[in-house]
Amino acid sequence: MGKNTVQAKQWIEKCYPDSCPSKETICRWFAEFERGRTDTNDAERSGRPVEAVTPENKLLLGCKCRTECRSNRCSCKKNNANCADLCACDKIVCLNKADEVLIA
Repeated sequence: MGKNTVQAKQWIEKCYPDSCPSKETICRWFAEFERGRTDTNDAERSGRPVEAVTPENKLLLGCKCRTECRSNRCSCKKNNANCADLCACDKIVCLNKADEVLIA
């Protein structure tokens, strides 16, 4: 493009007047591309996932059943897990609860 940060900001403001990034952001972009970056996509990084609810931790939230947890509508049963204390189902009528082991 052959532009400097001031020219780039003016061009972006002209094309996108309601959503133009700050001068600092444009300067950071220029620095990234000078270091060899070739695209504008976010780079992979470690840390907290974008989604708070993932398939792995969905079971920790418990099912939201209002019935007997008889079918695969129950998220616990669907994932081959027993209903637990965090589940919203009625523990008296739930058919997917763990068998209680009585210690004598």
